[in-house]
Amino acid sequence: MGKPKVDQLRECLADIEERSETFEASRSRTLLSALGPAPRNPEEIANLQEIRAWIRQMPPAERARKVVSAVEKGDMAIIQALLRAPTAALIDIDPKLLEHINEAAYAKMAPEKVARNAAARKALDATASALDGVARLLEMHSSSAADTKKVA
Repeated sequence: MGKPKVDQLRECLADIEERSETFEASRSRTLLSALGPAPRNPEEIANLQEIRAWIRQMPPAERARKVVSAVEKGDMAIIQALLRAPTAALIDIDPKLLEHINEAAYAKMAPEKVARNAAARKALDATASALDGVARLLEMHSSSAADTKKVA
């Protein structure tokens, strides 16, 4: 009797989790949109290229520190140069660091969305855990009932 409801709840949770993942995947689009349109005039493009060249010439450890610091400070010129680069190789930054930069910049530019998604993720995890507990309790109860019938 309770099992189908538990299965329905699991399906709902899976749907919510999928929506959360879709939201996370849209982060880059949202971030680029917040940065404004991609530069089209030669001066702006050259400026981004110069910033990338400056970043590339640094030793790797210094590069990582400078880039993270720039994102924390909200340096839009550096953030734009990093996130509008066609590839991580163009700026010679580890893709994992670039992903971290992407997340940090997004958190800085859309803190309310990040907070909402984190709260939803936490609630989803707690609900899934509670649902697992309820499912185990129902299974124990149905096993106990079946054992009682066998004895009788």
